[in-house]
Amino acid sequence: MIDFAYWHFSDMARCPPGVAFGGKADMGRTSLGSITKQGNRYLRWLLVVGAMAVIRYARKHGTERRPWLGRLMERRPTKVAAVALANKIARMAWAIMVRGERYKEPKLSLAA
Repeated sequence: MIDFAYWHFSDMARCPPGVAFGGKADMGRTSLGSITKQGNRYLRWLLVVGAMAVIRYARKHGTERRPWLGRLMERRPTKVAAVALANKIARMAWAIMVRGERYKEPKLSLAA
């Protein structure tokens, strides 16, 4: 299942799952790379369009449930934030495919 999910999804979106392509370590975490222009153009477009829809919804209704997205939208242009969100969605989809699980809503952490 892992091989199928990796090649099926990763090849189409070119979003390397958990593999450090940059080789840089940032506070114990490795750099994961980005969505490149390789792979399936249509899937990449769908991910970005979906992310733009999430950003439009967040602008209208707020980002209380997604503080990461709110901070990103404050400091980056809309389309750059959409590509970053699309990258995150691609990684989440890959992880769901590999593990064979259903999506689990992340728990909100209360920042002090």
